[in-house]
Amino acid sequence: MDRQTAADDSVNRSVQLHPDSSGLLTVWFDSPNRSVNVFDESMLQGLEAAVEHMESQRAEYRAVIFRSRKSGCFFAGADVTGIAGIQARTTARAIIERGQQLMLRIAQLPMPTIAAIDGTCLGGGLEFALACRFRLASDHPKTRLGLPEIKLGLIPGWGGTQRLPRQIGLRRALEMILSGRPVGPDRALDEGLIDQVVSSGDWDRQLALFARQVASGSGASSPVRQCRRRSWLNHFLDSTWVGRHIVCRTAARKLTDQRKLYPALDETLELLGQFSPAVAPDYAAEREAFVRLLFSGPARSLLRLFLSRDAAKKPRTWLSPRVDETQPAIREVAVVGAGAMGVGIGVAAASHGFQVVFKEIHASAIDAGRQKIAALLGSQLGQQRITQEQHDQVLSRMKFTTHWPDLAGCDLAIEAVVEVEAVKREVFGQLDRVLPPNSLVASNTSSLCVSRLLVGRRRELCGGLHFFNPVHRMDLVEVVRTEGTSEATLARLVKFVRALDKTPLVTSDKPGFLVNRVLFPYLGE
Repeated sequence: MDRQTAADDSVNRSVQLHPDSSGLLTVWFDSPNRSVNVFDESMLQGLEAAVEHMESQRAEYRAVIFRSRKSGCFFAGADVTGIAGIQARTTARAIIERGQQLMLRIAQLPMPTIAAIDGTCLGGGLEFALACRFRLASDHPKTRLGLPEIKLGLIPGWGGTQRLPRQIGLRRALEMILSGRPVGPDRALDEGLIDQVVSSGDWDRQLALFARQVASGSGASSPVRQCRRRSWLNHFLDSTWVGRHIVCRTAARKLTDQRKLYPALDETLELLGQFSPAVAPDYAAEREAFVRLLFSGPARSLLRLFLSRDAAKKPRTWLSPRVDETQPAIREVAVVGAGAMGVGIGVAAASHGFQVVFKEIHASAIDAGRQKIAALLGSQLGQQRITQEQHDQVLSRMKFTTHWPDLAGCDLAIEAVVEVEAVKREVFGQLDRVLPPNSLVASNTSSLCVSRLLVGRRRELCGGLHFFNPVHRMDLVEVVRTEGTSEATLARLVKFVRALDKTPLVTSDKPGFLVNRVLFPYLGE
């Protein structure tokens, strides 16, 4: 494949090569028919072909930039459906070895390589980024870097257990792998996981500038790497046998109870307990540990759970194929009640672009609600979960009122008042009178029969939206379907839940719905 061919043709539908006249090659990732990039067969084949091209044309390129065409996603990781479908150990071993060899070839490319991380970078995606010489990340709200395999009962299998501790030190690597929690760009920079953070608003220009510096040789030693200094304690813990032994023993002691149930924890401690910067990476041990875990009971159960959750997030799982897709859009949401639940629901809606009107009975209740909102957003800002700009935008989408007619423009109203049937029925009645004819009404009740709350002529447009506390942390939302709820209403409610980036669970209007119906026997046991 010559440069002109690379410029004109895709390697395959997942990987495209675009060289420019200055000797920079951009490799674009774009998993077809998916909202995120994943390492499936198409992606692996495309990346292998691209690496082969770079190996054969090493004199042609001064630097390589790996980028994603998916908004808010660099790589989501491996195709979990494919992993869960592996039935033979020999197949699993071959797939892991293939990935390890691919990452090794990328790490050994003669020209500088840059992983341009603008959004999610998880699992195999981070292992791929670690194989690159440089990592540049944007401050996009979705930019998160992590190795979450432990949550599936597995470990990183494409070199992550070997490259991560070399990049950020054993102690921090253990924390990332054992917890499975991703980190934001600022913390990733502090820990040495990436080389630079740039504004997502200036992403293309800053990336081009960084690439030119690298290609010219001025970026061969990153300014960030030059100025970073480790404390003597970190040096002791990461670079001495005694320090590494202390780190692993401490981690093992903290995880004593969990290790009995999750063998991936012990496998991780075993692998990283043998780590030494002076010893060559042990990819064979990582590979065999991954294969053992893949066929363990906990991993199989956790993989099934992941796939079930993934299916629940797809509206087609819950909706009839006969539902008209051209339903009226929900743009403005009324939240009746500015207590803990109401505030959580309203902030979640405003954070995802909805206009929100809070309705309370008097001004003092509105003031109390404002204080809760300020505390919640302030906490998210302090934890760097949102930027100051996002904080201000969320507040700008909120209004407060004590008057029912101010809800007349809302497409959906969610009552989140006290768990008293008579009070909720009164709220439903008021909403039925002031809302437009096609607007939806939903109750956040956790214990009452939604059908008993309905009044007026809006029965087909009513249902339940049972959020869990705290709303900003709890992923699940029960969508309660009454006997009168229409298919169209159900579709609009499910899509609203997905628009909040939460997982819908459609239930019937029975006591306890589903979660509490399961929870109480569980607590009884």
